[in-house]
Amino acid sequence: MAKYKGEDIDLRPTQTMAEEAQRGLDWRKEHGLGGTAVGVARARQLVNRDELSPRTVRRMVSFFARHEVDEEAEGFRPGENGYPSAGRIAHALWGGSPGRAWANEKDRIMDRIDSEDSRALKDDFSEKTLTALQNKVDNTTKSTATKRASASRCGCWRRYISAGSAHIKLIPAAFALVSAARSNGRWHA
Repeated sequence: MAKYKGEDIDLRPTQTMAEEAQRGLDWRKEHGLGGTAVGVARARQLVNRDELSPRTVRRMVSFFARHEVDEEAEGFRPGENGYPSAGRIAHALWGGSPGRAWANEKDRIMDRIDSEDSRALKDDFSEKTLTALQNKVDNTTKSTATKRASASRCGCWRRYISAGSAHIKLIPAAFALVSAARSNGRWHA
């Protein structure tokens, strides 16, 4: 069982996902089309039922969202001309419809954990601490705007952006928040 921000989450692909991925690998071999090297690698993970990382699950959600249009193309469904299409083969390599449903469900669970983690962090800090951190961010933003204006007037705007000083100033405030969360046992990297 995988851990996501300290919570147990089962990220092992289902048997139906493995079967669909194997179908995709077989089709790809037979027809010589569909999918990419990444899709083939994903299919092998699914066929082996290797536990996936949270990042991989999020990539699956993204893949299915981007390729939803493939389901409307000719050759996606049995009986259509050109079945299986390249899009149908790629879809199968990522676990097909069972893979999409599974990845979306795991994504919702991770979103819930993210939401709870954010609320828990807020609960661990006093209003005074949160206000101080917000003021630090606000002051940095105001300071950055002032520097941008003066940099623009003196013609060195590009050098200012490439230096990235606005991001550097936010690091102490973010580091303080993370450090405090870790010391309270509420931060899970």
